[in-house]
Amino acid sequence: TLEHLQGRIAVAKKVLKEGIEYCPKNHRLHHALGDLYREAKMLDSAERAYRRALELSPPVSNCFAYTALAYVAYERGCIEECRSWLRKSVSLNDGRHSQGWVALAQMEEAEGNVNAARGICIGAVALYERGLLQRNGSFGKRWNAATADFGKPVQIKGENKVMTLNSENLLARKEDLFQTVPQYRSGDKFINVFRNWARLEESYGSSDSVDEVYQRSSFAFPYDWKLMVNWAQYYTKHSLPDKARSLFLQACQRAKNRHADPYRLYAEYEMGSG
Repeated sequence: TLEHLQGRIAVAKKVLKEGIEYCPKNHRLHHALGDLYREAKMLDSAERAYRRALELSPPVSNCFAYTALAYVAYERGCIEECRSWLRKSVSLNDGRHSQGWVALAQMEEAEGNVNAARGICIGAVALYERGLLQRNGSFGKRWNAATADFGKPVQIKGENKVMTLNSENLLARKEDLFQTVPQYRSGDKFINVFRNWARLEESYGSSDSVDEVYQRSSFAFPYDWKLMVNWAQYYTKHSLPDKARSLFLQACQRAKNRHADPYRLYAEYEMGSG
């Protein structure tokens, strides 16, 4: 990783191959080698490395190899193959693979399917929160209605797992999803799904839809100051200083004395405002 970050790709590849000689069944080394090949646009070699990682990885880690194979397919221009790999990745582990959800939504956005991208974010949150709410006993009728399309999210056909998504239904039921908001654990990677969803609403939605997503995510992650900063920066771009100041202040209150960045960003905003 160090050699890779320093731009010494050949040295990084040599180190990984030495590692594979010592640990030939370590799936992470094969996956990392695939990343190097993909960055170098050696897509055939990348695919072989990712498939080897898939063969060696435990079932709980297969989703990462599926997502990596989807990246290779997309770079080759094979959109349906990419979509298929990503749907397989999010079908595993009760939908907990945030990286796969974000990639699937971004792929649909890149292909011009904006509503599908937004629906994927909603569906990802719905499916993931099923487990959170069931564990704390808050699984209610409203949430059940909002996630009816995910009652059986994975259909097994032979050895292929197919994720079925109805974007229009999910968008229509978004309001029900907002009735119950479980609190996520600190550091949960699923925050990236919320960030991507917020970005989609900023690009294609209204200020109300942006507020909805940021408000919901701020409830789910009550200690994350970065969400409040992102929300404030949205209103900075739209020249609404009162809302921006309020959100910068909330970011500082969340950070307390643990992080200086929100205070600096708030100060920079005031400096920019004269």
